[in-house]
Amino acid sequence: MTSTFRPRSGVEAELGEIWSELLGHSDFGVHDSFLRVGGTSFAAVRLLARLNSAFGYDIPLAELVRSPTVADLAMLLRGSATPGPAVLVPIDAAGDRPPLFCLHPIGGNVSRYVALAQALGDEQPVYGLQSIGLSDGSSAVADIEEMAASYVEEIVRLRPKGPHQLLGYSMGGILAHTCARLLFERTGEQPFLAVVDTDVRNPAPLDPWDEVVRIVLKADRSDVDGSVLRGADRDTAVRTLHRLCVERDVLSAGFPVERLGDIFDTVWANLEAVRSFSPVPYPGEMVLFCCGEESDLGWGPYAGGIRTHVLESGHFGVMELEGATALAAALRELLAGRE
Repeated sequence: MTSTFRPRSGVEAELGEIWSELLGHSDFGVHDSFLRVGGTSFAAVRLLARLNSAFGYDIPLAELVRSPTVADLAMLLRGSATPGPAVLVPIDAAGDRPPLFCLHPIGGNVSRYVALAQALGDEQPVYGLQSIGLSDGSSAVADIEEMAASYVEEIVRLRPKGPHQLLGYSMGGILAHTCARLLFERTGEQPFLAVVDTDVRNPAPLDPWDEVVRIVLKADRSDVDGSVLRGADRDTAVRTLHRLCVERDVLSAGFPVERLGDIFDTVWANLEAVRSFSPVPYPGEMVLFCCGEESDLGWGPYAGGIRTHVLESGHFGVMELEGATALAAALRELLAGRE
């Protein structure tokens, strides 16, 4: 290890070895965030699997976002820190500006927003709202209105008075739009609403089995499809996914099948929620970010006005480093105009 890493305990030393292996370098300290020293969302999933194998501790992904340093994780593993709330995740709570609340995409977790939070800078707090049931043992919810109502309660609990600022990518755009409407109905405020490449005309056009496989295995659609699961009952499907994840080095063999079952249930519920969704108009303005070419993506009848921004990134690249940097530049200008 380089001189930048100074473990203060055996637990921190072991964590440092795991980080070094996954990151491919040791240039970090005990107070550096895994997600700021080169850790990707894929590497984060592998890190959690390694922690489970090494320590027997099942840490949810949201907890890694809340506790992203060696020092934080060591406290969790020693039992001297309390896990945070299940739904609201402080991706980057630093800064004095009104926070940006980001609603989860179809996978249910908020790791897709980490690069955006980093690109927005230290002055802009960013919170994520992850799926109900993903890490707290409660049942997954398959209704957009019910999800959004729960998320609005979390938003108002953290920030009782406005201004409120909402953003959603992919499925998250549907949730952000619904939350904006519910906030308006509740308070009369028209919150800032940004929707990132969400096509409301056909939000869930693909086979749900294909989508479950793609999301859980982190696989390209051309690489594997839902035929490996189609026709199986839920428990058989989860065990098959677990085997495939281990074979592809997405998860370690020690990753709990029950936790993967929670992820499966969440993704399936989110797919069902989107497929049964019928949009209700929101009277406020919406900022719509389109990937590739300009379009209202079917939102015209459901917003009081739409400002469209075209991004060069594709749908899956817009939340990666380069795409998130371009999105953050546009967001900074839009949010500054509200101050």
